[in-house]
Amino acid sequence: MCQQNVKKGVVPRIPQEKFPLVDAPFKRVSIDIEGPINPSFEAGRRLILTLVDYAIKYIEAVPIRKIDIKTLVGIYNRLGVPEEVLSDQGTQFMSDCMREATWGSSRG
Repeated sequence: MCQQNVKKGVVPRIPQEKFPLVDAPFKRVSIDIEGPINPSFEAGRRLILTLVDYAIKYIEAVPIRKIDIKTLVGIYNRLGVPEEVLSDQGTQFMSDCMREATWGSSRG
């Protein structure tokens, strides 16, 4: 319907919003679980835990058998605990243990 109401070549501009810049590596990351993957990786690893850093665009992808806190803590031990973790809030990230590992550092 919008195409019928707006004159051709005249598109109203939407004001740009300023997005906060992430100024330090591993300050804000996103995590997600992909899978199940068929065929599986070695030793039945059918899921992939992905972590993406917003500042430097670093990507970590770890094949895993099951979703557990051990893998995430292993990544944090190497890279540091981020201030902000973004996820799709799937059930795998909403357990008490996982919530403590992913959001515990930014609680006030």
